[in-house]
Amino acid sequence: MVQLFITISTDENIKTEMKMMKFQIFFLTWLSINLYCFMRKLITSNKTLFRKYQISEKLTEVIVNNNPCGIIILNKNGTLDYLNPTMKEILNYEDSLNADILWLDLVKKCNLDKLIQDSFNGKSSNLFNKYYTPYSTKKNKVLNIYVNPIVTKSNSKINHVMLMFNDITNEYMLKNEVTSITLSTLKALAKLVDARDHYTGMHSENVMRYVEIICDNLNIDQAEKEKILISASLHDIGKVGIDDYILKKEGKLTNEEYNKMKMHPVIGFGILSDINGFEEIATIIKHHHEWYNGCGYPDNLKGNKIPIGSQIISIADAFDAITTNRVYRKSLGYTKAINILEEERGRQFNSELVDIFINALEDTNIYIEADENVV
Repeated sequence: MVQLFITISTDENIKTEMKMMKFQIFFLTWLSINLYCFMRKLITSNKTLFRKYQISEKLTEVIVNNNPCGIIILNKNGTLDYLNPTMKEILNYEDSLNADILWLDLVKKCNLDKLIQDSFNGKSSNLFNKYYTPYSTKKNKVLNIYVNPIVTKSNSKINHVMLMFNDITNEYMLKNEVTSITLSTLKALAKLVDARDHYTGMHSENVMRYVEIICDNLNIDQAEKEKILISASLHDIGKVGIDDYILKKEGKLTNEEYNKMKMHPVIGFGILSDINGFEEIATIIKHHHEWYNGCGYPDNLKGNKIPIGSQIISIADAFDAITTNRVYRKSLGYTKAINILEEERGRQFNSELVDIFINALEDTNIYIEADENVV
């Protein structure tokens, strides 16, 4: 009996172990199959990623090499790691010339040292309309320059800087030509306005000369000075929209007529503001009849809220109006004009600009022409 029980127990243990072995075999088979599938999928995925990487790398190379902008990549030592074909054209690179020499020449002429250093510190910078004369050709180019840091993803460090150079020489020359033609047309229109009244035939030119005297005695850069001078030459262009009977009236204007006359700065603004590149000039013209104390027109601007160009033209305009014959009165002369300017310091005019103008007039003979108009 005991022997029988032992035999039965042994058989049941063997059956249990067989079942466990079958389960283990099944599980290992299932695991092996899934692992195989996973590894195959992973290998396929890696191959796909690698192909994509190769394609991406190739595409990037094609884009960079055929980019219409010149591209330079600098390493941490400030030396060239890469320059694309367009950049070689901008530098006029030849095999006989050292690229580093041409690069250093570009850095010096375009003052790029600080921008590159700032970029290695994480700051992006731009330079627009920068003149550059290549070392070898001596032909002027105009460049827009963009300097940007390249951040390494793995450690977020900046080991390289990329510079992009857009050669806008042709566009810049075309823009200047168009601007020149536009300006010539507007000046012709301004002369036409002056010619409507023989008393004011030289007014715009006179105002421009007086404005130049003031600008030459102020700390104004050349670009700003040119805008103010253009504004001076066109400051009365809005009178093209004022009736002749008002412009040529010998007596005092009625309130209605005077209000119409006061519209000429706004009309001038409307003519010029829609012309690309003339927006600032239009604003200067709009406000050349504002008073320093805020009692002028059209917007009652006060103090330094009035554009500096408008403040300068206001003084020059008034001086020429006082020292020349007008349809409604004779010239009041140089001395009277100086007295009026001094009396209006801080009220109609900027006191500092009045002093600069009067002091500059004492060193020139420009007012003699105006005095000869006294009748």
